[in-house]
Amino acid sequence: MASAHDPARCTVGWIAPMPLELTAAVGMLEEHTTHSVPEDDTLYRIGRIGGHYVVMAVCPRIGTHPAATLLANMRRSFPNIQHVLVVGIAGAVPCYGVDLQEQITLGDVVVSIPQRGKGGVVHYEFGAWETENRLSVSEHTLHPSDALLTAVNNVRSDHDMLEGSRISQYLRELRGRLNARVRPKFEDPGDEHDHLFDKSALTWTVGDSVTDFVT
Repeated sequence: MASAHDPARCTVGWIAPMPLELTAAVGMLEEHTTHSVPEDDTLYRIGRIGGHYVVMAVCPRIGTHPAATLLANMRRSFPNIQHVLVVGIAGAVPCYGVDLQEQITLGDVVVSIPQRGKGGVVHYEFGAWETENRLSVSEHTLHPSDALLTAVNNVRSDHDMLEGSRISQYLRELRGRLNARVRPKFEDPGDEHDHLFDKSALTWTVGDSVTDFVT
């Protein structure tokens, strides 16, 4: 019988752009361990989230090229991966909802989905700021697989049917697994520290269109 740490069981790849994001991700794993692969310089973390066996790794540097290299190595070392997620702290996220009237607030979980013919994720590189208040975006990524989009819709449906969110519970469990020294980094700082800019403060352009976003 294959163990929970058998690399062949990993069907989900998880890429964390920064160390802090990897810490939070690994904190959500059950039965986790480290794993190295010959001729692959990446140190992987293997574990389970519910019924899914996940392999995680952190990028050596911020940027799309290091992430692409990491993804290629991960797929080669774990050939049974079916889905790959990039999970991190959003440096800037858009408004959402009807007419973009809803604001992203501290603690929200943002999941990209295709809308208006766009894939759901903006291709961004350092140096894309044309001016202090204008970000130029040249393209979007392809949309996620139908399996992931179906999973997102099921989560949205469950969230509507259940009373309240379980995110607070998951965060408490995460903090309980962390070293006491780093635990304060993952505490809720409170709404008074959630600073939202007016939606007209910053804009980014996609071709000839202009869309507001907040940080």
